[in-house]
Amino acid sequence: MRQKKRESGTVIVEATIVFPVMFFVIFLLIYLGNAYMQRCRIEAIVHEVAMDAAAYCASPMLADLERSGTITPYRNLNIKPYRYFSASAGEIESWARNRLNEKVNGLSTGLFSGMKPRHWECNVKFNNKFIYSTFRINVRYEITMPIRLLGASNALALRIAFHTEMPVTDSAEFMRNVNMVEYYLEVTGAKEAIGKFIGKVTTAVKNWWN
Repeated sequence: MRQKKRESGTVIVEATIVFPVMFFVIFLLIYLGNAYMQRCRIEAIVHEVAMDAAAYCASPMLADLERSGTITPYRNLNIKPYRYFSASAGEIESWARNRLNEKVNGLSTGLFSGMKPRHWECNVKFNNKFIYSTFRINVRYEITMPIRLLGASNALALRIAFHTEMPVTDSAEFMRNVNMVEYYLEVTGAKEAIGKFIGKVTTAVKNWWN
């Protein structure tokens, strides 16, 4: 009888220690899963906006086509030739920033309340390298979980940063820029001077090699 009482007392003590820890771990995993789901949704939004913005940079007519739903007559096309020399895409950057804020603010909290992204920061930039261009988006935010560790004054929060960069491919505009540069080199005589210089260097290398 005494042995049974000791065993039952041991089980009660173990249960009072193990059960709270077990339930805490289970709920922590559920909260982390919800936070990870929110992170995946935000990353999908960032990727989508970055791809759309890169497409708009490559084809200025695309935004007008999507808004109107009809093909714009040729005389009214806004193709913006040689636009890469301006090194600016302010309208598209503003659109991407507003689109991100709109979509992220429209997110639900997932399975638990209070788990929407907080302290949202986004940096949108069109990187014009003339030969190639990219559209970059950097975001920082925080997801607060409705739990608090023992002795902590604030709830547990995850600070997340994400970066994506999409290439802006516009072969027609690139060829147009190259042709313009070649034309100016011919008009100014720089192309002929460069050709003579390359010829001299080639001859000198051949003589040295022989």
